[in-house]
Amino acid sequence: MIVLGINGVSDIFHDASATIVIDGSVIASVEEERFNRVKHTNGIPFNAIDFCLKKAGVKFSEIDYVGYYLLPELFIKTFYCDVVENYGGDEPSLTCYLTAGERIKNIERDLRNHYKWGRRTKFENVPHHLAHAASAFYTSGFDESLVLTIDGSGEFESSAVFYGNWPHLEKKHDFLVYPFSLGFIYAHFAEHLGFPGISGSGKLMGLAGFGKPINGLLDDVITLTNDLYRPIDIDLSFFNYHITGASFSAKGLSRFGEARRKSEGFSQWHYDLAATIQEALEKSIVHLVKATHELYPDVERLCTSGGVSLNISANRKILELGAFKEVYFTPASNDAGTSLGCAQALYHEHGEPKRRHLFSVYTGPDMTCDFDIDAALDKYKDEIEWEVLGADVANHAAKTLANGGIIGWAQGRMEWGPRALGARSILANPLVPDIKARMDRNVKKREPFRPYAASVLQEEAHKWFKMPISNYMLLETDVLDDVKHKIPGVVHVDGTCRPQSVSKESNPKYYDLLLNFFQITGCPLVLNTSFNMHGEPIVNTPEEILHDLLISGLDAVYINDVCVVRRHPECPTSVLQQEYTDKNDLSISEDITTQNSSGQATVAPSPRKKYSPAWFSVANIDSWQKAVQLWKAHGRELLSEQPKRPCPACACGDSTPLFQSYDGHAYHVCANCGCWFVPYQVDEHLFARFFVRNEEAARLARTMARNRLAVANDTDRDRFEMLLNRLEPSEESTILDIGANAGQFVSFAREKGFSAFGLEADPYALEEARRLERPVVCDAAQLPAQSYDMICLWETLEHVADPHALLLFAKSKLADGGIVALTMPNLNNLQLQQMRESNPHAHGGYNTPGHINFFGINQLRVLLERVGLSVIYYESMYSSDYVLQYGYLTGLCRGVQIGPVQDSERYFEYPASIDDIAPYLYSLEHRHKTGPILFCVAGRVEDQQRHISIGEKLRKHHTFELRRLGFAKIEHKIAIPFSVASNRKIQVVLCANNHAPDSLSGLLVELGLQGMGLDLDLLSNLRPSPVVSRHYTAGRKGIFFAEENVRYEYTLISKKIPLKAGEYILSACGGSMKGNCAMGILDVNDDVWLIPPSPMSNTVSAADVADWMMR
Repeated sequence: MIVLGINGVSDIFHDASATIVIDGSVIASVEEERFNRVKHTNGIPFNAIDFCLKKAGVKFSEIDYVGYYLLPELFIKTFYCDVVENYGGDEPSLTCYLTAGERIKNIERDLRNHYKWGRRTKFENVPHHLAHAASAFYTSGFDESLVLTIDGSGEFESSAVFYGNWPHLEKKHDFLVYPFSLGFIYAHFAEHLGFPGISGSGKLMGLAGFGKPINGLLDDVITLTNDLYRPIDIDLSFFNYHITGASFSAKGLSRFGEARRKSEGFSQWHYDLAATIQEALEKSIVHLVKATHELYPDVERLCTSGGVSLNISANRKILELGAFKEVYFTPASNDAGTSLGCAQALYHEHGEPKRRHLFSVYTGPDMTCDFDIDAALDKYKDEIEWEVLGADVANHAAKTLANGGIIGWAQGRMEWGPRALGARSILANPLVPDIKARMDRNVKKREPFRPYAASVLQEEAHKWFKMPISNYMLLETDVLDDVKHKIPGVVHVDGTCRPQSVSKESNPKYYDLLLNFFQITGCPLVLNTSFNMHGEPIVNTPEEILHDLLISGLDAVYINDVCVVRRHPECPTSVLQQEYTDKNDLSISEDITTQNSSGQATVAPSPRKKYSPAWFSVANIDSWQKAVQLWKAHGRELLSEQPKRPCPACACGDSTPLFQSYDGHAYHVCANCGCWFVPYQVDEHLFARFFVRNEEAARLARTMARNRLAVANDTDRDRFEMLLNRLEPSEESTILDIGANAGQFVSFAREKGFSAFGLEADPYALEEARRLERPVVCDAAQLPAQSYDMICLWETLEHVADPHALLLFAKSKLADGGIVALTMPNLNNLQLQQMRESNPHAHGGYNTPGHINFFGINQLRVLLERVGLSVIYYESMYSSDYVLQYGYLTGLCRGVQIGPVQDSERYFEYPASIDDIAPYLYSLEHRHKTGPILFCVAGRVEDQQRHISIGEKLRKHHTFELRRLGFAKIEHKIAIPFSVASNRKIQVVLCANNHAPDSLSGLLVELGLQGMGLDLDLLSNLRPSPVVSRHYTAGRKGIFFAEENVRYEYTLISKKIPLKAGEYILSACGGSMKGNCAMGILDVNDDVWLIPPSPMSNTVSAADVADWMMR
């Protein structure tokens, strides 16, 4: 019998994976993230399924059963219906559960559409906690055991007990049901401490080692009872996660304080809070284990599963309890393991199991036979050197480690689960005193409070660690005192370690490496961490391994028997490293503590943060500057030979010069419609001529294109998910993506079951699309002879010399009632209008056509009407880079740096308070559609009536977003008053030239607020303090931020400000408070109304602001 198990699917789920089981034997099990490179990814795991089918040598139609890890109806009832009815849940905040439930109902349909499988294959939903339990019991080797599952929640349970007596497994009862959940509480405390997301719980566990539990803090929050069937009671009045999605209620915030901001350091309070919740979790889990044993005293063995079972400190407490003879902690106890659980549960229910199968944790892609290593080496041959070592690879790697090197180790099949167990590992010498700091700084780029694990020879482990230890790195244990000082790289601050025991049988090649290292150094263990960079999944392909070698401080990588090093070891970076650094937030907060009046350590926010502008994800600043310099020196002169072109929006030939971009292109503004554009032909032919003239530029262009394609797959999926969810095409829709790049959106749409194709002109992108077997072509004649229900131009129109012709083509391929969906840079964006040539997105192109057209909605409407299309709906997306804008306005950053610059000029410092108000500035941009990206949906004029419902649906979604952002309705009566007396000084975020303007009208236009009744001579009564003029940028208007320790003030004179009822102006207020950078409203009563106050304000509480935003 062949059974496939899957999980994932919806946005709110995570760790999508697939497993294939044949007659009870696990043939393959792997996470989708290893293929699509999105950590903790959701969605249907098509790539993982395809790998499993290939590894098993079967077609989808040959599968007997497909299992999915959740029951949708019960899930909707628990998370939506019951919460709304019993807890007063906020319905808009909970609609994601309705959406997820409906998506689950459609999984069978989506799989059938994708794989065209017939009726032979049956689809079944498997209860979530049964999938967890099965993944543990059927891999444990136990004939009889209990299984305790603990996680956030399944359909309704968050902790349950199962009884397994091979081959049968049955649920006995549940201990906790949603919203009572240890997993959710722990995760929300992690978020409160500044660690959001799926990975946050692991970070909290590491932070807890630095603190001491606070007595009594959680005694009335989590209570241990004597009821064996409900051994844990949780006071939900402290929490809001089940009602609105927010972590804590006002009561909880009063008890636990405001959430730690990412810009803050860690105080002792943070450390102690982490230790407190960790201790509470450990006591709760031990109590559940005791209850399990008391209920079933005759069962000697226990398995654990569910995401909480990854907590190594709690697992240690379970063993120390001694209630069971043996305890098995499953390697993939998180949701990634549920696909295996689904497959095994269905096999043992419907099949005829005759014998136990031994389980190996190495179930993923095989470096030996699933990849072309030689092709990967050839791809990077200009930047690497390699040597085939054969049988000497373990000894060679051990010598590199002994000499202090940090290596990547990729051998055989990949591990199952989140832990690196010697198949995809980064290894280092734990004897080196500063090895942890080197690993943090140069390789993993992670927080210094997080410890590293160790791998140790099984027979030597007892001489270094308190026994027992785990084969799968799932137990915390004490390092023995007499050796603790020898291995600082793997000893946590509390004297513990998370070791993996390695035997000759479990992983022969890894065992040989450890044995060789032992013989050389006398130490039988190495530092072992997962082979991935910050924010990335574990590496899968040889290309990814070599990429990581080139962007990090790795000294060598070993791929099977091949050792690879950089060609230039003295320079451990390539053009790829800055891309990696720029793409991730790698800043590590320093601890900043002060003493309060009681002598206790309290946190002080980091007042300033560093900002290193990353203009593009395709290269580091040096290579980008080099490309621009080559173009300006050898290519720009070709522009004089290019034909002129009229306005791309209205075709008017009358335009005036506006500015010259950093790459030497002249931008004009159309005298008729106001479109910004480069007034000559910029296309692929221009750059082909340039590359013939300059081979160095051609090589650099190829490198940058390759790097751009390498990161596009990682960054675009969330955007594609959002766009498809917004547009909601029907199941039968056909999609054409024009400007498809390497087919990222095409691939994503096909994963969702749509028939999608792409059109692309760039040769490097086409090459990548062909390699990935995506249906992307360069010639429209190669497309299927059909019309399309949805035609997409994602960030395409700004690059095209003749957008009119392109849209005519799109219209010709449009099906009856079809739509055209477009995104592009937004000409109405304040930052673009303000910074102009200093805006990094204003570039005409230096090795490929750049942003040669800038459209706002008015210009785009003109263009669409010229081809017979009409706008159905539009809005703006994303937020401006407010920190970059601050740097520009204060003269700290010119926006774009070209030419040789000092390292010190490549970053500037900015007040951390800018990050605090950024969400509210984004809210304004979203409301007034002035964000940096314009999103528009259009259709044929003759189809206008058919498109009314589409426009209404999209507008309702936009309204919902505004409500979520706190802008459903602005009423002065519910705002927060902050009285302003005559001659009171206030800080302001509106600024102009180096003098006070006579009118606000021009400023309001640039702010996108001109439609709000604000055309007033309001500032005529405001006089600037002398200090202000030195810091304004002459000739421009825009948002301005007050700096700490510098006072930027206006003085209100005694004359009242003439405001009409209902009219207001954005400002910042706070009197003389340092660092305050809040937003506010001047009201008809001469009051200032805060939206919201500064976090430093002692006048208005955060609860007041939250109340205002909710209303």
